[in-house]
Amino acid sequence: KGKLKEAWEIYKVGEQNSGIKYGLEMYQTLLNSKVSLNIHIDNAKDKAANIRLFEATGMGSCLLTDWKENIKDYFEPDQTNRSPAV
Repeated sequence: KGKLKEAWEIYKVGEQNSGIKYGLEMYQTLLNSKVSLNIHIDNAKDKAANIRLFEATGMGSCLLTDWKENIKDYFEPDQTNRSPAV
């Protein structure tokens, strides 16, 4: 029962995926997004090491990412920092 519920929840999140975006279209999508999900590849091991961390937050999207030991070098974990509306 638990695995089926988990699979359904993952499926529902996946329905919101708008597909591959590049360049200005990608930045516009991030700008329009309230929340951006980020998961590092296995090769990153325990280090936060991808550019999406900065692309998403730079465009004003709330970043939800996997835990990495050095994330505090870039962000204040569990903090909400809002910049003025543009």
